[in-house]
Amino acid sequence: MALAWNAGWVNALAGSNPASSARSVRGRASWRPVVPEARTGAAQPEFRKFGVAGTLLSIAFACGVIIAVSHVVNGSFVAPIYDVVANLVSFTCACAASLLLNHLLAATFAAIAIACWLFLAARTYRARRTPRP
Repeated sequence: MALAWNAGWVNALAGSNPASSARSVRGRASWRPVVPEARTGAAQPEFRKFGVAGTLLSIAFACGVIIAVSHVVNGSFVAPIYDVVANLVSFTCACAASLLLNHLLAATFAAIAIACWLFLAARTYRARRTPRP
């Protein structure tokens, strides 16, 4: 707390919370917090709205799509049942979370991966139904 006090953080937080007991020690009665541009409603470039988390989500799901598509293209690949279930659950949760966060690109990649894994689930089902020689 002493470090925050010396750095002036307590003064910066004094006006941000009406219930706070922090008071300005420098005697500035007209102190007003600096509002970042994101909170003022000013237009921002789309990549700044998306943020680092959205970018990382999109990259992760794009890699998942590449893996799923490569499994689909490989006609002889039959995924184990646990692999199909785990990937369907994980990409469904990822798609839902991305939609809740309004990260549409990441949600789109996750939805494509879900479609690929549903195709692989059908292939696995057909392979399990046919008798083995």
